[in-house]
Amino acid sequence: MLHQTITETNSAIKETPIAYVVDGDRQIQLSLADFFIDLGIEVAACGSAADLLEQIDEERLGLILINTQLSDAAGVELQRQLNLSRVQLPVIFMSAESDVSESVEAMKAGAIDFLLKPLDRHALRTAVSHALRKCEIRRQVSRSVRAVMACAKKLTPREREMFAAVTDGLLNKQIAFQMGISEIMVKVHRGRMMRKMQARSVPELVRKFELVQGSGVGYIADTQEPHQA
Repeated sequence: MLHQTITETNSAIKETPIAYVVDGDRQIQLSLADFFIDLGIEVAACGSAADLLEQIDEERLGLILINTQLSDAAGVELQRQLNLSRVQLPVIFMSAESDVSESVEAMKAGAIDFLLKPLDRHALRTAVSHALRKCEIRRQVSRSVRAVMACAKKLTPREREMFAAVTDGLLNKQIAFQMGISEIMVKVHRGRMMRKMQARSVPELVRKFELVQGSGVGYIADTQEPHQA
């Protein structure tokens, strides 16, 4: 059933996912390669943290399966490096030892699962299915943010102010007072801003504003350009 779920997911998104297997044991790499290939998932075997960082393509749909102990780094430290690099691929850890503190640390760092060796195939399939769904959701959000950012870049400095004011719930007369312009000009700038942001309503505009704010990317850049009423 899980195999079917993963296959259906792969078919629905029309893209071959990739699994980065980070483990220095060649036999484990080969065994996991067979496992993932059976699921229709491409495999990139990495013997170390450095191998992963050299090979990884964070734009791909996929996941990372990491051994907790690598030749050149601890698994959790590698995950922290990935977090700092804003790599969005979900991480699953595997370990030969049951270390509660290590598993807690991994989950706190953002791992979606912590599996013990020898790996239970049912548990691994469940984790993989979860990882691919999570990755696709993250990519959809990322695409939405990029689309909103592309719209926001078209705004003039005055329209950026309008974007913030309208999403803050201010009325036209309040915006006019705040900006020192007439309500008629507020309506003009507001209309242009709404068209550029491709928003048909204030709630839709607010959702776009929150999407950008939640991404951690500032959209209202400081500018020295003069405002035009």
